[in-house]
Amino acid sequence: MNSSDALANEEFLSDSLFRKRRHDHCAETDRTFAILMIVQWIAGIIMAVVVSPRTWIGDTSTVHIHVWAAILLGGLVSSLPIALAILCPGRAVTRHWIAIAQMLWSALLIHLSGGRIETHFHVFGSLAFLAFYRDWKVLVTATLVVSVDHIVRGVAYPQSVFGVLAAGSFRWVEHAGWVVFEDIILVVSCVRGIRETREISRRRAQLELTNERIESTVESRTADLQSLNRQLAGEIADRHKSEAREAQLGRIIEDSLNEIYVFDALTLKFRDVNRGARENVGYSLDDLKTMTPLDLKPEFDRTSFRQNIQPLIDGTLSVLKFETQHRRKDGSLYPIAVNLQLSRRDTDTQFVAMIRDITERKQTEAELYSLQQEHMESSRQAGMAEIATGVLHNVGNVLNSVNVSANLLTDRLITGRIDNLQKAVAMLEEHSDDPGDFLTSDEKGRRLPAYLRRLSDSLSDDRDFMQTEVGALSMKIDHIKEIVQVQQTHSRRGFVERIVLLELVETALTVNDSSFRRHNIEIQREFDDVPVIETDKHQVLQILVNLISNARNAMIEHEGDVRRLTIRIKRSEDSQASIEVQDTGAGIAPDNLDRIFGHGFTTRKDGHGFGLHSSANAANELGGSLTVFSDGPDRGATFTLQLPIGKENSCLV
Repeated sequence: MNSSDALANEEFLSDSLFRKRRHDHCAETDRTFAILMIVQWIAGIIMAVVVSPRTWIGDTSTVHIHVWAAILLGGLVSSLPIALAILCPGRAVTRHWIAIAQMLWSALLIHLSGGRIETHFHVFGSLAFLAFYRDWKVLVTATLVVSVDHIVRGVAYPQSVFGVLAAGSFRWVEHAGWVVFEDIILVVSCVRGIRETREISRRRAQLELTNERIESTVESRTADLQSLNRQLAGEIADRHKSEAREAQLGRIIEDSLNEIYVFDALTLKFRDVNRGARENVGYSLDDLKTMTPLDLKPEFDRTSFRQNIQPLIDGTLSVLKFETQHRRKDGSLYPIAVNLQLSRRDTDTQFVAMIRDITERKQTEAELYSLQQEHMESSRQAGMAEIATGVLHNVGNVLNSVNVSANLLTDRLITGRIDNLQKAVAMLEEHSDDPGDFLTSDEKGRRLPAYLRRLSDSLSDDRDFMQTEVGALSMKIDHIKEIVQVQQTHSRRGFVERIVLLELVETALTVNDSSFRRHNIEIQREFDDVPVIETDKHQVLQILVNLISNARNAMIEHEGDVRRLTIRIKRSEDSQASIEVQDTGAGIAPDNLDRIFGHGFTTRKDGHGFGLHSSANAANELGGSLTVFSDGPDRGATFTLQLPIGKENSCLV
């Protein structure tokens, strides 16, 4: 086969591998979106029943027209993509219809929520999911759909998309700008992913073709060697063969590219060596006849070599096969595969070693390993699309606590005692002509000073409570900004600093403090004396916030008699600091323990399976680990985060 044919075969195989990998990847993504369409349909109906009536018609909760819109329109939007994902997985038309349907779902959810800003994040999350296709054309389709939707509804029905009765003429431009900004990043990621996939396919094709050539050569040489072995064994076993046959066999052995050595079983000195062996090692026949195999094999001494060949002497093995190295005359080493046999003829015993130079095979194995490493790195780069989802999940955890604090402040303001103070002032104004007589003679007047004192104490308590909640709210907003900053600097890994674990745990507890009080969750602290450690503070804080938030949700959903969250800080014997988060919640089934950290796996009805997956990855990046233990359902669960103490956490430097 000439070079042009080989190049054509390589291009054809590379293109075939690329198309297959591309089709399989898109088909798997299609099936994922089919499931997502069903989930969104159910979520849309629930939103229409629960949220939409209160959004569009105040506190009145009735069956709203949006319920029928969610059922019928949602089913219409989801049915075609689901059918295409089942009937035509991996095709371009399927993923473009899925992109259209996904953006229409964003539009429908924004409409059902009355244009609430939170549901606009569904657009950005959808774009991040669509980037899994690694097809920038799908992002263009999705962007056109969402842009047209914002333009049309922004002009004709702004309340449906922006939540206001009247919006600026170009407010849709701002929304489209953010979409285009995310598109730029995702398109670059898609193009890079396709380029890397194509490069991997090309290298895989080269490797497969090289392996085929090598295997063909090895099979041919092995067949020749096996034939030679049979001829040599027959020559040694039968001395009555003709001299012509012996001469012919000797020429075959002499001219063989493989190395053939014959050496004495007692002294180990070489008796005969073929030309292939002499050329490979660089010694003459006279030189080799003064040497033994120990002079060519640097890792053996006489004792170890005898131990290796003892099974041949004992008769437990007929052929001893192993791989080692030969040392040439110039001192260089090269890998070899050895077939060693013991030949007994009358009273004479000798060893016959047939050796093959496997340098080319070792180089191929090294190239394969390098290709596998590159593939792993490419997969890691492709997984960077999860970062956008991680940001939404981490911010969402903190926003839950922000909403709780905001609701508590609102409730305290609504139930405040300002009205009572105004009534007391009005009472004094009614008796402004003779306040002294009113305060001493009138029954209400005599009780008024004591009432004002109690009212003052109550207002002071309200002020202290709201100051505390406002402070906590400010801290949670700062944490949201830190989450965004950490994700923005993700490509530069983390920033190592000295932290006190006790303070970091208390900060994580503060994020959910309001929710703990509202749901009567008891906090139990068991802190050992752990020294200051060096690690990425914000990564550790985010892991703790995720674990504590999950524990809180598990206890709220379980509705058990005891709601207790136990936090332990320990120091293990192997210079590891561990933080245990134990709850009395719903627990984890044994079958789910091995899958709990998998991407997308969750046991919660409204969960998405990103939090624990990203937390486990973050723990590994910090040089530690995240594990879980549970006795089973209704028995609670314990998550343990282990971090190295000191500077050995070199992966962050």
